[in-house]
Amino acid sequence: MNPSMTIRSILNQHPDTLSAWEYENPMDIPYGLVFSVSSTFNHPRWVKVTYDDAEEAYVVRTLDQKTGLELEFGLIQESELFEVLEQVIREGRLKKIGGN
Repeated sequence: MNPSMTIRSILNQHPDTLSAWEYENPMDIPYGLVFSVSSTFNHPRWVKVTYDDAEEAYVVRTLDQKTGLELEFGLIQESELFEVLEQVIREGRLKKIGGN
């Protein structure tokens, strides 16, 4: 499966969360997907998720158009991708991932 299809598949497993994020405008890009969200105070406006073949991991980039703030979170395993997106979109930052 190509990266954009994999990312869409992961996202589509959480329709209630996508609705809460006000997930819109998903666009396939080389090695990934870009989309907008508009639901929370700390949210980024645009989210770009790409797959790094060399690292065999995902990279999440966010852009807040109001402030111009760009953040990058890298080397994310597929099993952690949704959790990272949830934290970054809801909190505007990344906390500890996993149960440990």
